[in-house]
Amino acid sequence: MTDNSMSTHLRNLAARAAILAVDVERVHDLVAGASDDATQRLQHPLAEAASMIRRAAVDVEGSARNLVLIEHGPSCGVDWGACPEHGSTVVSASGQSWCRVAGCGRRWDYDRLSGHCDEPVAFIVSDQGQPGVLMCTGHTVDAQNHPGVRIAPAAA
Repeated sequence: MTDNSMSTHLRNLAARAAILAVDVERVHDLVAGASDDATQRLQHPLAEAASMIRRAAVDVEGSARNLVLIEHGPSCGVDWGACPEHGSTVVSASGQSWCRVAGCGRRWDYDRLSGHCDEPVAFIVSDQGQPGVLMCTGHTVDAQNHPGVRIAPAAA
């Protein structure tokens, strides 16, 4: 199995786990409405199971993202995510993110702004007297607008 197919396989597993968690929660809700005590005692174990499955889905999705980082080498040195083409044009709400540039269409099913940028390094960006920072294309788009910034392609 290639790294790319492993990443895809992990993302598919995470999606199936998330669906399973929703299904378990539905059964939990049905049990909560039961009239007998024996059936209602199943509520807690079902709630725990749904929570564990949801955590597993998050962990598997994180592993898929980490595998992509391994595949593409070092990641950008900036502490927040950006659109790979347009830079700091990403907005996030309710655990989802998207580029707000008309026609871009890029979307992410996680809060891209709250975590370290996981895009591959493309440039070394330096400021007057400061050491260079490895940056992706998107963050370099923003950096080039600052006076005194020097940009050089990152070595392959």
